[in-house]
Amino acid sequence: PFIPTTVDKTEYGTAIAAAKTAFDNGDFKNALGSYVIAYEANPKATEPFIGIARTYMKIGKPDLAEQNLIIAQKKGGLNEDGKIVLIRLHMASKNYQQAREVLQSLGSGANEALFLASIHSLLVGDIEKAQTNLANLVASATDDEYRQLGQELTHTFEVYNTFADSPRSYLLTLVGETLIDNSEFDLSRPLLFEAIAG
Repeated sequence: PFIPTTVDKTEYGTAIAAAKTAFDNGDFKNALGSYVIAYEANPKATEPFIGIARTYMKIGKPDLAEQNLIIAQKKGGLNEDGKIVLIRLHMASKNYQQAREVLQSLGSGANEALFLASIHSLLVGDIEKAQTNLANLVASATDDEYRQLGQELTHTFEVYNTFADSPRSYLLTLVGETLIDNSEFDLSRPLLFEAIAG
């Protein structure tokens, strides 16, 4: 394979930007292709591997996501985006303690981190903490897809709270359905499995 001797910063930046745009538009094939081009332009960078891992999580291939995260860790560690993918991997694998440890290492209050903290709290049975995280997410100054999803989930909690003595499994099912409606398949699965088990 072609391994450049110098980093082409322009090509790298263009490829990363194209990959992120493709990912945001749901064009995961082109996102993966652009991340590969970014890697070829700068083989030492970790960002292409983290982007590939995030894309594989989105399309339901956690094993390939994990392989790319391991490469990123070996190349220089995980930034916040990498840690977020790692949290998603841990939750999908029901490794809730490891997910909690990585969540605690973020400490940034970014919207996606607050969203993941809400889902994690639900998975471990702390409904009050889940609602607190959602309230913080909805109050965020940054209006993005996670804040909007937080608003939907807050409504889901309101529906759940209107039925007295509803079992936790009902809430997990409602939240799981909301996540499916928002293409958060990797997080909906453990919630629905917990609902069935509960």
